[in-house]
Amino acid sequence: MDGSAQEVALALQGTLQQDPNVRKQSENRIWEYGKVSGFASLLLRLACSDETAAEIRMAAAIALKNFIRKNWGEAPEVDLTAEEEEEIRQSVLQGMFLIRGTLQGQLSHAVQLMAKRDFPDRWPSLVPSLAEHMKVDDLGRLVAALSAMD
Repeated sequence: MDGSAQEVALALQGTLQQDPNVRKQSENRIWEYGKVSGFASLLLRLACSDETAAEIRMAAAIALKNFIRKNWGEAPEVDLTAEEEEEIRQSVLQGMFLIRGTLQGQLSHAVQLMAKRDFPDRWPSLVPSLAEHMKVDDLGRLVAALSAMD
C-alpha cells in the first residue's frame, strides 16, 4: 500500500473509533482527502483489496458510496471532470463484480446513485454491461447485476 493509501486507511480506521474526538477528526481528514483527484479510485482499491483489513474495506466502500452520493447530485461538493466521472463509473461497476457480500452491496448502491443521474445519456453502456454479467454461471455476479438495477 502506498503512502496516500496508508494515510486514507488510517483515517478510515479512525472513523471507526469510539472516541468522538478521534472519529470527528478522522471524518474531517476523509472530507479533505475527498477534494483530491483520484480519491474515489483510492477508496475503491482499498475496498477491493484482500490485503486490506475487513473493517477498513467496509469503511472504504461506505466512504466511496457517500462520496458518490455527495458528488453525483445537483450541487456536487467536488468538481469532477467528465473523464474522472467516467473512470469512477467504470471502476465501481467492475469492482462491484469482483467482491461479494456486504461490500458488493455498497458498490451496487453506488452504481444505483450514479445511474440515477447518468443513465442513459452519460452511461449508455450500463445496461449492456449488467446484462452481460447476468449471462454467466456465477450467482454473485447475477446478484450484483440485479442489485444495481434496483
